[in-house]
Amino acid sequence: MRVQFLKNGIVMTGIIALATMYNMVWGQMISNSAGRNATDFMAFYAAGRVAQAHGYAEIYNIDYQQNVQQTVVGVPLGRGRVLIYNHLPYLVPVLAFIVNADYQGSFMRWGVLLVIIYLLTSIFLINSFFINQDLKSHLLLIGGVFTFFPIFVSIWQGQDTAFLFLGVALWCVGILKRRNWLMAIGLTLVTTRPHICIALALPLVFKYRHAWWRFVGLAGILALLSIWMLTPIGVLGFINLLGITAEGEWFGMKPEVMFNLLGFLIRSLPFLSAPVINLTSWIIYGTGLVIIIFLWARSKEANEHLLGMTVLISTIIAPHLHLHDLTLLIFPLLLIIKNSELKFSQPAFLLIGSSFIFIIGMLVNGFYYVLPYGLYIYLAWVLWRPAKVMLLSANK
Repeated sequence: MRVQFLKNGIVMTGIIALATMYNMVWGQMISNSAGRNATDFMAFYAAGRVAQAHGYAEIYNIDYQQNVQQTVVGVPLGRGRVLIYNHLPYLVPVLAFIVNADYQGSFMRWGVLLVIIYLLTSIFLINSFFINQDLKSHLLLIGGVFTFFPIFVSIWQGQDTAFLFLGVALWCVGILKRRNWLMAIGLTLVTTRPHICIALALPLVFKYRHAWWRFVGLAGILALLSIWMLTPIGVLGFINLLGITAEGEWFGMKPEVMFNLLGFLIRSLPFLSAPVINLTSWIIYGTGLVIIIFLWARSKEANEHLLGMTVLISTIIAPHLHLHDLTLLIFPLLLIIKNSELKFSQPAFLLIGSSFIFIIGMLVNGFYYVLPYGLYIYLAWVLWRPAKVMLLSANK
């Protein structure tokens, strides 16, 4: 009893320490104009303000985005210093409702929305995954998820990763509980990251055709609404931005600092040219999709290890992946805790430990990129062993 009490105390201390640190960092950022103006929220804010002033058809107009951002920072911005909004349009009405001329207040309201989504999704995940755990364990696990370092980074940067997180949570729980509508709604939300959406759609094609057709219907409705909202002018603007971002050279893209396999390759072989890097990113992505297809085609049914491996592969092969997107690592971590050969006397240890791994990587020179990739290897190793057994049994 004493040992368990001590372990619970260590986890609680870790959660409080992380929450306190996050609150301090957020407070410093939001109270400093240079800090908050340098975040990714600038692009989201610009999209919302352009929609208010010029309509949704112009949200991908770089000149209008540039004007909004210049107004916020108070100095002229060169064309190459504009942080462009290149996400799908269906979240822009939410942004247009939240933002106004007060950039700081808009950022705070957006941040509150993200926190609410993360908190509710964390509660939903833990209650769905750990039915037999007691209330204390539930609360510690929720705290471990909610204070996961990449989640904080996404809130700090004002990214829309919370919607991706909610979508993958619904997709994951839907597969484990065989709920077709949960899978379909979740995957529809994952369209905020199209590359990851394609990867997570493959299991539905092979195992859950009813969910697949529901997803096609929902995604089709969303696409039609987006086209109606943008009009042909906006659609052409969106296509133009896709071409710009696909090159990976516009301000803020920074493929060399990404935490995917492409980023690892660029840092390891800095002499590679941009065309070679672009081609390599698609080769990596296509290879990852083939691996996912192989895993699901050969498996008899979904389980925690197969789901965890699928999310992990989808994450590291994505052509565009920054630190906030590593929020997705919550899912393989939780799925390992839920059903693993490892026996966790305090399940939240793994979550808290992973957050501190990221923080140590940021604080210690030379470990910023090394430790996250070490976490990838650990997750793949733990998930692959039972997945391999599952595949071998399927062949008998």
